[in-house]
Amino acid sequence: MPPIERNTRTSKIGFIPTLKTQIQEDPQIVPNVLIFCFNDTENPLNMADFEAPNVMKRTKKWSVQRTRNMKRRKRVSNQKRGWWEIWKNSLKYKGDWLQEVQGTLMLVATVIATVTFQGAIDPPGGIWQQDVWTNCSWKQGTEVHAQVGTAIMACKSLYVYIRYFMANSISFLASVSVILLIVSGFPLKNRVFGGLLTLAMCVAVACLAFAYVCGSAMVNGNQTSQSYLWVLLRVWYGIVGLVTLCCVIIPFLIWAVKTFVRIFTDSSKVSHVSTAPCRETEYVSQ
Repeated sequence: MPPIERNTRTSKIGFIPTLKTQIQEDPQIVPNVLIFCFNDTENPLNMADFEAPNVMKRTKKWSVQRTRNMKRRKRVSNQKRGWWEIWKNSLKYKGDWLQEVQGTLMLVATVIATVTFQGAIDPPGGIWQQDVWTNCSWKQGTEVHAQVGTAIMACKSLYVYIRYFMANSISFLASVSVILLIVSGFPLKNRVFGGLLTLAMCVAVACLAFAYVCGSAMVNGNQTSQSYLWVLLRVWYGIVGLVTLCCVIIPFLIWAVKTFVRIFTDSSKVSHVSTAPCRETEYVSQ
């Protein structure tokens, strides 16, 4: 290793470039350089004629000022975001709530499946106990043969009964899907499966409420009560739809878009890095 002069100011000013050149020529001198640097008791100057203690003081002041600026920018950004962002972040739960309420979801799904199954085999208004000929609302003035075991309301209120049967069936299938998702051991930490589970539970509860209103309308002959029930159902559906849209659908779509953008960006970076050596080789060959 060639001797490094450090007794003069000129050598101290040019110390770093000289050392860099020597390390590039002979990398094995790094241990000797470390010993040389740590044994130095003087305060060498850099290119701006600042000693090491002064540089440390300036660095410390700069870091403190940078921290203050970051806090000030964060405060200003929070004010610009408004109350909507603050409220959304405060409602955001950081834990794995699906795993914590897994047993409760299983119980609720089982109860909904039991209720809807019973409502399918024993509909509101009962069933015919024997074969009869009766007048149906959808065939005025014509008698229809009603078989034993069929729903009575299928003849008396066919359109309302069809709505009831469809809502009851959808609620049953959604609750059974929730049970299968929990029992089969799908990773609930995954946002895709978590979103499907939440959506299935929302569909099951919403269709159960719709089936309740249809069943009440079939067995209740008062038209005023039926109109009140339909109005309440529409209001409740509006609230549930708004909550589902803001808390489930929109966050899931945002997460999906961010995931696809990140995957596309990473793949483009990888392809760019993989093609860079080839271009350099072509340039060297030319």
